[in-house]
Amino acid sequence: MQPRTTASEALDAPDRRAGAPPIDMALNHGTYCSDRCADVLRRHAGNISLRSYPAGDNGDLRRALAADAGVRPENVLVANGSGPLLKTCIPFLIEREIRRSAMRTLRHLLKRTAYPIITTRLTYSKVPASGVRVGLRCELLPLHPENGFALDVGRLESRLSRQDGLVYLCNPNNPTGNVLITRQELGPLLTRFPGSLFFIDEAYVHYLEESPNTRMADLVLRHPNLMVLRSFSFAYGLASVRVGYAMGDAKMVAQMEAKMTPHRVGQLAAELAMASLQDGGHLGFVRHQTARERARLMAAIGAHRALEAYPSQTNFILCRARGAWSGAKIHDALLARGVKVKAFEPFGDERYDDYFRVTVGLPAENTCFIEQLDALMSPRRREEPSRTAAPAVRQVELSELA
Repeated sequence: MQPRTTASEALDAPDRRAGAPPIDMALNHGTYCSDRCADVLRRHAGNISLRSYPAGDNGDLRRALAADAGVRPENVLVANGSGPLLKTCIPFLIEREIRRSAMRTLRHLLKRTAYPIITTRLTYSKVPASGVRVGLRCELLPLHPENGFALDVGRLESRLSRQDGLVYLCNPNNPTGNVLITRQELGPLLTRFPGSLFFIDEAYVHYLEESPNTRMADLVLRHPNLMVLRSFSFAYGLASVRVGYAMGDAKMVAQMEAKMTPHRVGQLAAELAMASLQDGGHLGFVRHQTARERARLMAAIGAHRALEAYPSQTNFILCRARGAWSGAKIHDALLARGVKVKAFEPFGDERYDDYFRVTVGLPAENTCFIEQLDALMSPRRREEPSRTAAPAVRQVELSELA
C-alpha cells in the first residue's frame, strides 16, 4: 500500500542542527492525520472563522462518535484528550461505589481498602500512580515476558471473587503492545461481577485490524459496569488538537457530565475528528505504514545481542536491555546522541530497570534512531565514517556506561 499523501523528505527529516531538541521517540506521537483534515483547515482559514464557541454539549461530535462505535449519543462523554477523562472518571467512579455502602465507606476511611484499583504490573503508569496519590489501594496483576505479557484472566476472575474493585485494562496494553483481553473473555466477567467496574482503555485499538472480538464499546449498552476510552491522538494523528472520549452507561455519563464544564472540545478540533471518522481509508493506511516501520525498528533493535524487542500491535515497542546495560543507560546514551526514548520510573515496590520503550515515528525519525542505536551498540560501526551529519551533542562511550 502506497501512502496517499506524504510530506517531502526535507519536511519529514528531523532537525539535526546544533541546539535542536532531541527526536522524541518517548512520547507516543501519532504519525499521519487524515487527508480530509486539510479540507477542514482550509475552511477555517479566514480571520473570523474561529470566533464562535461550539455547541455546549458537543452534540455534533458525540453523534458522530456514537455512530462510529455502535452506541447512542447519550453514551458518549467527550473531552480535550483521553488523559483528562482518566483523571476525572476513575476517581469519580470509585467514590461513587464507596459511597453506595456504609461498610465500604468505613473501610475506606480506616484502611483505604474498600474499592481498590486492579490493573496489571506493566500498564499506563499514570493510572495506578494517581490512585495511590489520592489514597487508594492499587493491586497489580503480573505480566511476564516469558508468555508474551499475556493476562491471566482466570487470576483476575479469582481476585474479583474475593472483592469488588475497579479493573483498569489498557487494551492493547501500553507499554507491552499486546491485547490483554478479548470481548469473548470480558463479557462473562461483566455479567458475573456486576459490583465491579471495568474501565477498558482503547487508546491504541485503532492500530488493530477491525474485529468484533477486539472492540468493546457497544457492550456499554448492556453492561452498566463498563466504560470504554478512546483517543484521536495516535492512529488518527491528532495529538496536537486533543480529542478523547469515553463511552458508558447513559446514567453514568450524565452524572459525570454534570460535574464537567460545557464546550470542552473546540469546534475546529471536533471537525478534524469528525473528518477523520469519515475517511474510510485512513486507518488501513496508518496500520500498513506503522507495521512496516515497526518491523524495521524490531529488526534493528534485535540485531544487538544486548537488547530484546517484544512483538507489538501498536505504534510503540517495549524493549529490554541485558548485561551492563539498563533502560536508563540506553535512555541517557541515546539522549546524548539526540534521540529520546522512554525509560520507566519505579512504582512502589515495582521496578522496571531493564526496560525501555521506543515509539514508531516517521520513517526519517526511525532511520535516525537506528543509526544512533547502531553507533552506540556496535563499537566497530562507530569507527566507520557516518553517512549522515553527526548530531551536535557529546558522544557517550560504552566504557562510561559499563
